Amino acid sequence: MSAPATSGFLTDAQRAALDAALAAKQQSVGRPVKGGHHAPVSRPHAGDKKPKNIKGSGATKKGGGGGKFTWGSLLEGEEGVSALDRNDPNYDSDEERAVQLQAPNAAHTRVKAQVAAYKQEVTAIVEEYFSSGDVANAADSLAELDAPIDTMGHYFVKRLVTLALDRKDKEREMASSLLSNFYAEVISADQMQKGFARLVESIDDLVLDVPDAVELLSLFIARGVVDDVLPPACTSRWAAGAPEGSNLAALKHKVDLHLAARHSAERMLRCWGSGAGQSYAETKERIAKVCYCY
Repeated sequence: MSAPATSGFLTDAQRAALDAALAAKQQSVGRPVKGGHHAPVSRPHAGDKKPKNIKGSGATKKGGGGGKFTWGSLLEGEEGVSALDRNDPNYDSDEERAVQLQAPNAAHTRVKAQVAAYKQEVTAIVEEYFSSGDVANAADSLAELDAPIDTMGHYFVKRLVTLALDRKDKEREMASSLLSNFYAEVISADQMQKGFARLVESIDDLVLDVPDAVELLSLFIARGVVDDVLPPACTSRWAAGAPEGSNLAALKHKVDLHLAARHSAERMLRCWGSGAGQSYAETKERIAKVCYCY
């Protein structure tokens, strides 16, 4: 009995069985085998990379909730919504700040417009007071404004002193007298101190418009302390940590010198001149009374 013919490693019977099995497999997937022999099957090598554009649409799997060892999108109520609740464990203050910058609060915009209008109205009141010197009219005009004076009074204090810095000693004395008359009656102590605090904070800007603003503002503050409008230690609190050589440090130094000088109270009451704040008729009348006495 002769042995079956072989070709390579397979006998004819084994090759026929293998071809039949491969043909049946190819027919099940709709790909006929040509020539009766099996087509070579290419297998990926370990170093080959799969092209990115072969398969898939590029969209995120499972709506961004896929991935191994992840909770998926079950914790999100809807796509793109972040936690802005301060009590939420996922709260992020930077994220909330970004939302506020992108969409300004309507209430904040309204308050900003109200403050701008209030400053314009206050400027008109101060200009009228410098012209007429009528303290009662200034108080009535301030009370008639729509903005509440108990929360907006510091804007009036800052505007009054700022405008007086660029005027003569007469207007500066009028401003100091008006602040003394308005203290606790029209403007609260907190609003008065807040107005001067804003002036101290803006000293660098004031110097650009009024070169001697440091000296003038130090006199306003020292005069306010003498008139019991400001507490004696106010500048130490406002200028705490001021770098040496800065306008803020110079302002504090000048205020301390004015208050520590001999007869500082009498000197500060006449810091704007003995006749400052008086009109020509008032000055003439005072001179006539002095001459009559002698």
